Amino acid sequence: MKVFIIVLTYNNYEDTRECLDSIAKLDYHPREVVVVDNNSLDGSLEKLKRDHPDLIYIENAANLGFSGGNNAGIRYALERGADLVWLLNNDTVVDPEALTRLVEAAGILGDAGILGSMNYYYDFPDRIHFAGGEMVKGKGKGRHIGGEEVEDYYLDSPLLTDFVTGASLLARREMIEEVGLLDESYFLYLEDADWALRARRKGWRAYLVPDSKIWHKVNLTTSQLRPRIIYYVCRNSLYLCRRHFPTYLPLVMLWCVYSYILSYLARWVLEGFSHEPLQYLRNSWKGCRDFFRGRMGEYEEER
Repeated sequence: MKVFIIVLTYNNYEDTRECLDSIAKLDYHPREVVVVDNNSLDGSLEKLKRDHPDLIYIENAANLGFSGGNNAGIRYALERGADLVWLLNNDTVVDPEALTRLVEAAGILGDAGILGSMNYYYDFPDRIHFAGGEMVKGKGKGRHIGGEEVEDYYLDSPLLTDFVTGASLLARREMIEEVGLLDESYFLYLEDADWALRARRKGWRAYLVPDSKIWHKVNLTTSQLRPRIIYYVCRNSLYLCRRHFPTYLPLVMLWCVYSYILSYLARWVLEGFSHEPLQYLRNSWKGCRDFFRGRMGEYEEER
């Protein structure tokens, strides 16, 4: 099966280069590597083209977020006959057999629309970050299974899972054509869980493939934008809940108020009205407010 590997990058040369270097060592063929740049402004794209001139590059005119950026690559892949599309975070390093194991599982599991790798911490290579996901309806988001476990975890065959993290997500062409692309309303965060839930409605399943391994620099990119991530967490949790399990919406709203708004309000007071918790407080409130206003997509600064 022909696989297109989609690597989304934004102002991050070093990590993307390391990711592409590891992809070059994959033992699976045929494959095409598509680097999608979300309008980087730091010169990183030019450096990547210099280091890997043989790859395909798509240059977005704006930062389209995780969903929009990857969709640009997915469209390109489908138009050129991809059987499978592998979304891979640019802050990951892959095992040489990672793609082979995913494709083998896809060949065996006919109902598999989405398959994912076992995710290990880059800085702690024998510790698991993601070994499958479980949706927590009362929070409107997913919970990682197997986090912090050592490598000798209990999995020795593909595991049926509620969702697969977008750090390593192999999607079947037929599933994409039936379900549609990633929902760009999310912009960032929870679009991978939404995709798996939408696929399930059409009869497709998501699987974790434990012998496909990647190492992820967890939160390296998002930690730089942590206050803004809180906005997406609150807003998108409510959005996902309303779409997939609407009866839980009041509970998810209470969860957001308690875990984010009230929590950051208390922290702001206890820390002497410092700036950082105030940012978190404002963005958690803004996320909830924008959901009820129907404002999705990229975070907008207040005017």
